[in-house]
Amino acid sequence: MKTKLLTLILLVFCTTGFFSCNDDDEEVKTTEVTLSITNPTDLEDLEVDKWAVTFTERNTNKKYAFEAESNTLSALVPEGDYEIVGENSVTYTFLGNTISGKLYFITKSNIVVGEAVELAASSFPKSEYEGEGGFVIEEIFYTGSGTPEGKSYLGDIYIKLYNNTDQPLYADGLFLATTQRNTSSSNVYIPEILDKYVPVSGIIIIPGDGTKYPVQPGKSFILAASAVNHKEANGNSFDLTVADMEWRNEHLVNQPANNPNVPDAILLYDFFTTHHAGLSSVIMGRIEVSQAEFLEQYIYEYSWKMVVNGVEYERGPFLDYKIPNEWVMDAVYTSVEGEADAPVFAPSIDMGWTYCGSSFGDTERYGKSVRRKVEATTTDGREILQDTNNSAVDFIPNATPSLAK
Repeated sequence: MKTKLLTLILLVFCTTGFFSCNDDDEEVKTTEVTLSITNPTDLEDLEVDKWAVTFTERNTNKKYAFEAESNTLSALVPEGDYEIVGENSVTYTFLGNTISGKLYFITKSNIVVGEAVELAASSFPKSEYEGEGGFVIEEIFYTGSGTPEGKSYLGDIYIKLYNNTDQPLYADGLFLATTQRNTSSSNVYIPEILDKYVPVSGIIIIPGDGTKYPVQPGKSFILAASAVNHKEANGNSFDLTVADMEWRNEHLVNQPANNPNVPDAILLYDFFTTHHAGLSSVIMGRIEVSQAEFLEQYIYEYSWKMVVNGVEYERGPFLDYKIPNEWVMDAVYTSVEGEADAPVFAPSIDMGWTYCGSSFGDTERYGKSVRRKVEATTTDGREILQDTNNSAVDFIPNATPSLAK
């Protein structure tokens, strides 16, 4: 990482919404803010540029912009309650490739009063998603509820999406996909494409014309493998008739029970399901081309190598699909505790992993989910979920499922 002396440049904007240049400014009480920024420790060969940092006073919406060449910024701002956002152009090495991207941070409420205040912020790789965001993956229940006899019951898996904004959003057109790679595998894939794509093994899409499935601010959209009342078959399970949509894998010999009153997602590719121990991860976003064009142009042909007892084996070629990183709105990297050895997508998509269970055969994982943490609650009761592109800190592992009642 480059080591640079701090050079702070105050950019004073004399335009509407920014620091005003008038004779009354000297009457405003100001505070000397020292902001310490922490970079991710898991990015190899990280090289950073200048930080561009904007302080926005939450009551007046006035903005104060600064630049700093190190991770410690000193700034003089009027007293107030500030949202602070920072961005930095960086390069780092990932799987042997040099990645050009951005680090980013946001701290949403910082009370700045008195002569001096010290603040801190943790940065993370900024998502490459280029579309309109707002949805996050709220929860994944992939372990199955387990029966009273302690056996596996996987008919009741579900995924919850969440509108993390203050405006209505539409779920129409969102895709969910499971990663082609196993998060505990040490296989080497040829060609390696994670710097630009996510290899996937199953894809579903929420249908609609763009206005069919509204999701209100702070509300969820539930997708289930089988949207029936599973309590009737398993007393440890839940009633999934509350689901907004279910996904079907038509080529399965033993189909899970179907609820004709719940609409079906579009199965775009192959077999969509979560792994009962979390060894496949889930991504969510929007496919930016037609379905036909995607199926024709985004094929991933690959082989893989593995070493067993000093002997190298190669298998392939295989065919799956690949989704560009810039189409991925959110992701959850899941595994078994202590066994997340392999990346399944780039750090800009997710920096860390969450889990259920302490080992692959741990039956204590039954009836547990991974749930996103609540970062804040607004005055009107709407929850804002935490989203720092790091499932290790954004999610509660081994959580009680939200639908367990």
